[in-house]
Amino acid sequence: MEGYLTNDQYEIVLRSVPIFCVDLVIIENNFVLLIKRNNNPMKGKYFTPGGRVYKNETIDDAIKRKGKEELGLDLEKIKQIAMYEFLFKNSQVDNTSLHGIGCFYLCRPVKKDFEIKLDEYASDYKWEHIFSLYLHPVLKELFEGKKEIYYKEEMI
Repeated sequence: MEGYLTNDQYEIVLRSVPIFCVDLVIIENNFVLLIKRNNNPMKGKYFTPGGRVYKNETIDDAIKRKGKEELGLDLEKIKQIAMYEFLFKNSQVDNTSLHGIGCFYLCRPVKKDFEIKLDEYASDYKWEHIFSLYLHPVLKELFEGKKEIYYKEEMI
């Protein structure tokens, strides 16, 4: 399938260049939808759904793809709300760090009544208040109104 790389190819990319990602911010009544990640980086943590943009894929198409893959939802992009940069010691590929550039996009489900269907990369989801003490530090900065966020996580 176009856009997919073998693990060896992806490791070369991860070691060479930053990865561009989209993060889907879906808010209902001041609660944001979060998924619990099954893989690195941030395995076991709740964060917004999303992921990398493929070569020759538009941002709108990546948002639609990630919404369908990760949540089983048809989404529409409302607007870009912040850009962030992240550095992780561990990525999905063994012994490879991850440098990413990402954008948070405010999105909404196309249908008013929707059911979330997680893929194999998430084990759970929840709706967390946007000013909750339990939000990931990057999300706290996002909801405090920062437009550019930098995050570095040293994983053991």
